[in-house]
Amino acid sequence: MAYGDVITIRNARITDPGVELKTSKAGKEYASLTVMWSTNKKNRQTGETEFGPTKFVRVTVLGFDAQDIAAAVNGGDRVDVTGSIEHTTFTKKDGSEGDSWDLLAERVTLPV
Repeated sequence: MAYGDVITIRNARITDPGVELKTSKAGKEYASLTVMWSTNKKNRQTGETEFGPTKFVRVTVLGFDAQDIAAAVNGGDRVDVTGSIEHTTFTKKDGSEGDSWDLLAERVTLPV
């Protein structure tokens, strides 16, 4: 999978089950997690805050950082993530088309 544009997602919440530390077929450790977030804006006419749809991105952290992330954060924690993102489409079991976003993380930090 070739990854594309570099993006930063700020203040995203880690979904349950949190960070999973895994080992690739080549014997390399990596951390796998999913983050979610939504945008919001204030409606100027009503003064109410309007929330956009919730977005989900699967994140992979490679190398030594994988162990650090797995030890430092849990499901429900908020993080900032920077990395290369790739969009893929696939066919679901029911025959319909689905899509997913995957991010190869360069950096995962706790928001200040």
